[in-house]
Amino acid sequence: MALLIRPLYTRLPLLLCIGGMILSAHLVRSSTEDATQSDSSVASPKPSTAFAIPAIGARFEGRPLEITSAGEATFQTSDGKRRVPLADLVRWGDLVDPQRGIQVLLSGGGLIVAETVRLENEQLHLDSDLLGERAVPLEFLAGIIFQTPRDLQERDRLANRTLDPAARSDRLLLENGDELSGTITSVTGTSVIIDAQGQKVAVELRRIAAAAFDPTLTADEKPSPTRTLVGLRDGSRLTVNGVVLNKDLLQVTMPGKKVWELPADSLVWFQPLSGNVVYLSDLTAEGYRHLPFLSQSWPYKNDANVVGTQLRAGGHPAAKGIGMHSAGRLTYRLDKRFRKFEADVALDDQVGDGGAVVFGVYVDDKLAWKSDVIRGGMRPQPVSVDVSGAKRLSLIVEFGERGDELDRANWLDARLTP
Repeated sequence: MALLIRPLYTRLPLLLCIGGMILSAHLVRSSTEDATQSDSSVASPKPSTAFAIPAIGARFEGRPLEITSAGEATFQTSDGKRRVPLADLVRWGDLVDPQRGIQVLLSGGGLIVAETVRLENEQLHLDSDLLGERAVPLEFLAGIIFQTPRDLQERDRLANRTLDPAARSDRLLLENGDELSGTITSVTGTSVIIDAQGQKVAVELRRIAAAAFDPTLTADEKPSPTRTLVGLRDGSRLTVNGVVLNKDLLQVTMPGKKVWELPADSLVWFQPLSGNVVYLSDLTAEGYRHLPFLSQSWPYKNDANVVGTQLRAGGHPAAKGIGMHSAGRLTYRLDKRFRKFEADVALDDQVGDGGAVVFGVYVDDKLAWKSDVIRGGMRPQPVSVDVSGAKRLSLIVEFGERGDELDRANWLDARLTP
């Protein structure tokens, strides 16, 4: 592995975004110009066909042909071409989990899957099969997972531990469970050097599960009003300020006005975050009540399942949603501002074929929708409820057939349409 050094002074502006996103990296081709160069002479295949979910109306199957700089997407469907403003689209396609590599965690929840990384001139340099060389300022570096667990839940738990917001220093999380605090100064192909209370210690990479960087030193990037989440076929995820799909190229505008060009077929998913929907996970709930089956209490989670790891259902991760556990009731004030509540419901993939719950939606304390028994392994099922003129919305998860065993219920993309 190449040398990795972390300066102890002010870091640079954002080059690779990041707020919650993933980028798979393999090689690195860095650029400090305002626009990134890319070889686009060779035509590439088009994106695959997948389902799109509009803010209003039925979901449809299609392949994106074009996304304009003005924010309009054109899809090829079985019935012809269909145009949809990005503001009226919940998402298209499916996220995928990265399968291998070192995982570089970014401030705000980002993650980069890398084969090699190096750090020089206050920037972390990455190599990616899709993006070539890119650079990330160290102020957006939150951690590096060197030993990536195969199990997705173990991987998520290690990431959560690495991203501990209460930490006030750099840390090395060792394979045996111990932690070493101090200031990480470098990483070589064989070891990480950390300055612990004035003494520099070299720790072999094989002993390190992850390196965590002081969260008080990371940048707090203000979200763009036109943010879009973009998922790539290798598991990469980006938060971008603009998306253009034209012919064989996907162009994404990163913070700092960086324009990156990728093959069109690298796009597998995108989700506008500035559209005409309001996600419940971005709101403050009016109230929450959990009724334990025995004694264990389960708080609900925003944009995570009830145990605090990545939302996953139907074999795919999800970026937005709410995790609950039976039996629970979660209530939001609507104040007659919205027309529709919609979501997809399922038990989290981590329960396998375990668990059994009944989902319900109450509008102004009246039952508006109720599912049959939902069991582990069943595909997500759509929910659509009219909330016109409603003052309150309550999401209910009830016990199914086995008490509360593995009742980890997900409300995927839970949202309100004004």
